[in-house]
Amino acid sequence: MATHQNSKKRKRGVVLHQNPPATSNGLDTSKPTAVFKPSAGGRQWTLSIAVPGSIVASVSTPDLKARLASQIARAASVFCVDEIVVFDDGQSHANTAPSSYEDPRRAYLRQKDEEEGYEGYTDPDHYLFHVLSYMECPPYLRKELFGFHKNLEKAGMLHSLDLPHHLKAHEWCPYREGVTIGPASPHSYDGGGGGGGEDDATASIATKKQKRKRTADGAAAAASATAVHTGLPNPVTVPISIPPTTRLTLRFDRSDPPASPSEPLTATPVDPAAPRTQGGYYWGYSVRQAASLSAVYTDCPFSGGYDVSIGTSERGVPLSSILPAPGRDVVDADADADTDAEAGTAKLPRTFNHLILFFGGLAGLEAAVEADAALRERGIGKESAGEAFDYWVNLVPGQGSRTIRAEEAVWCGLMGVAGYVQGQGRAAEVEG
Repeated sequence: MATHQNSKKRKRGVVLHQNPPATSNGLDTSKPTAVFKPSAGGRQWTLSIAVPGSIVASVSTPDLKARLASQIARAASVFCVDEIVVFDDGQSHANTAPSSYEDPRRAYLRQKDEEEGYEGYTDPDHYLFHVLSYMECPPYLRKELFGFHKNLEKAGMLHSLDLPHHLKAHEWCPYREGVTIGPASPHSYDGGGGGGGEDDATASIATKKQKRKRTADGAAAAASATAVHTGLPNPVTVPISIPPTTRLTLRFDRSDPPASPSEPLTATPVDPAAPRTQGGYYWGYSVRQAASLSAVYTDCPFSGGYDVSIGTSERGVPLSSILPAPGRDVVDADADADTDAEAGTAKLPRTFNHLILFFGGLAGLEAAVEADAALRERGIGKESAGEAFDYWVNLVPGQGSRTIRAEEAVWCGLMGVAGYVQGQGRAAEVEG
């Protein structure tokens, strides 16, 4: 027992993103060592993906629906996606109606799930949004923020994302996610020790008055402060009043780990994007819903919108044909629209601010374009679906299988642009 406790003590104060220790026996592969390293000076550019909720409707059981959502989340996490947009492509209910030959027991379980609030059949878009949001949330906050819901009944089947902000209790990082739990304790603002050593009656009265004043000041400060659960053993407070059960992104008022688990910590609430824009961390992905494909653009949360959009289809040009030639220097904006003179294919710009990849469902992005009234008004239909995007690409030319599933396409697409995003994309920071 003592050995276990000592082991826990040695773990405290581990600084996140430090280099793994060298071993005397050479390479140690017993534990993962691929730790994300924050970029100096922060990161302003973002990578987004848009997927239709109808992909959930195309699989039959709650187990398979949970696994599908898990694969999307895993791909987004591995390739440092900053935003996932779940959009309605008009196909979400195309495959949700029970068939006449459905197994009676399965039909009964399906109806029971729906009555208990399960949305995998009735509202696939929100189901995918719900599960993706749950997976992104640090494990130590999930109980307070999500509680129990029928959508999350298969949470045990979801793969761990192990994101940089999914910190363990012994790991230290200048930023941390937390949830408010109520007003701070007055003892956090007590002000400390007693009087000055005089033992006469006057000094005793003065000391008592000072203590009463400190208690009153502490209570006043606590009334405007909030206690936050951050997964740390240390009590954490922020100097403003915030309603309970509010998720916060915090920046601690100190850079070094606390000396003991009982040492109080103070922190400042910051913008959820601050760990990325100021600290250079990958801080997981945000999730939002869009009512249509065009709403993905119109509801974009980034200033100036998406400056690069890529739609995926087997009828597009090979993805490799739009990637800039490797090893070339960043050029000025006039040369950004580089073209291949031989093939006439427009190349991706040398730099970008906000890039988004669109993936289609069972019927492809063409069906999403056809179902979008705003795009129809602009004369864009199923046959001209590629006009809804800056680039229209085929992720796997010459594919062996007749179809590529959406969750597979996400992996293929993100892998296909990974070199461009990591190399060419970071050039935006140099120019900016």
